[in-house]
Amino acid sequence: MQSALRFSVVAVVAALLAVPVLAKDEAPAQPANVLAVIKSHKELGKFADLIDSAGLEDMFKDKGNVITVFVPTDEAMGKMSADVAKRIKTDKAHTQSFVKYHAITGSQVFAGSIRNRRASPSSASGESLSFDGIGGTPKVNTAHLVMPDLQAPNGVVHIIDAALVPPSFTEPPAAKEPVAASPTAAGMEKDFTQENAAAPSAPAGAPQAEKSPSTGWKKIFGW
Repeated sequence: MQSALRFSVVAVVAALLAVPVLAKDEAPAQPANVLAVIKSHKELGKFADLIDSAGLEDMFKDKGNVITVFVPTDEAMGKMSADVAKRIKTDKAHTQSFVKYHAITGSQVFAGSIRNRRASPSSASGESLSFDGIGGTPKVNTAHLVMPDLQAPNGVVHIIDAALVPPSFTEPPAAKEPVAASPTAAGMEKDFTQENAAAPSAPAGAPQAEKSPSTGWKKIFGW
């Protein structure tokens, strides 16, 4: 009986020793940069493609350039107006402006710093954004921060539920100013009118004068 018991104990100990010790869960490696964070989320594919099309990859990869980026989901990008979508697809300058309007360079803005306040920081495009953290989920313009504070060594990414349209995309074209009359032309018209009004009537039976566009009325004889 005791032998059997000892054998059982030994067998149990041997079995436990044979089980490999499970390694502790290692923390996932931090993405190399902000662009890597964006590209690691499949739902941000359209904005990632725009960064490439605009030639702005270095802006989001440079470790010396601290940056905050508000990235709309593919679903949000699909809700843009046809006019905005056409602009950013057909004009590289507009593509760059659109992408830069979603970023703030020089600082990391976390969701906590937006809550309970309003602010209007300048975007990387030079146009202003609007922060609203009063009540509810913090917003930038009309977009909510649905997944905030995704960090990288060179900045932070916030996933948002609406694209940010630069104000310059929606401003009406400037009205054309009326073209002023040329002073020279106006003077010529005045001289012509005065000369024509002051010209004496030709005697009855005299040859008629010929009209000249450059000097007013010109006689056909006496030169």
